[in-house]
Amino acid sequence: MEHQLEPIELRKRRPPTLWQMVVAAMLCAMVTVVTLIRIQVQANGNYIHLGDSMVYLAASLLPTGYAVGAAAVGGALADLLAGAPVWILATAPIKACLALLFTSKGRSIINKRNVIACFLAAPITCGGYYLAECLIYGNWVVPLTMIPLNLLQVAASGVAYWAIAALLERSGFLRRFWG
Repeated sequence: MEHQLEPIELRKRRPPTLWQMVVAAMLCAMVTVVTLIRIQVQANGNYIHLGDSMVYLAASLLPTGYAVGAAAVGGALADLLAGAPVWILATAPIKACLALLFTSKGRSIINKRNVIACFLAAPITCGGYYLAECLIYGNWVVPLTMIPLNLLQVAASGVAYWAIAALLERSGFLRRFWG
């Protein structure tokens, strides 16, 4: 007589690293896709995106290593697909650093550390991209003009992250996700 496993038993027997890898891959794809959705903010072609909100979300749901990988690879893929491969060397470590600010420990996405992390994302993003622009363009003054745009992007991503996190917490998703 063959014993059949119930769906709950299958979930309990699934290797946690496989589950984490699948979720990390999905969040990596979300970082890429949401980053590629551009919001035009200036007539000269400058734009912002909300891809960082997915970086924050990945870091709030996944163990640190998986979150860093999803953030760095997702951001780098977005640069590659957007036709801006020169930015990959800057984006990957910046997004990885952003992921390190957040925590997935605990039963709530919106916690003290993650709220503070949204504010700490500003100097990392602005400073990282300022340094990258200085090196790429060979000018230390002109990249200063991009700092307000980077601040707007961090703020918009933080608001989007908080909205998504609140929806996930209210929907009961976290109880099912964390088991």
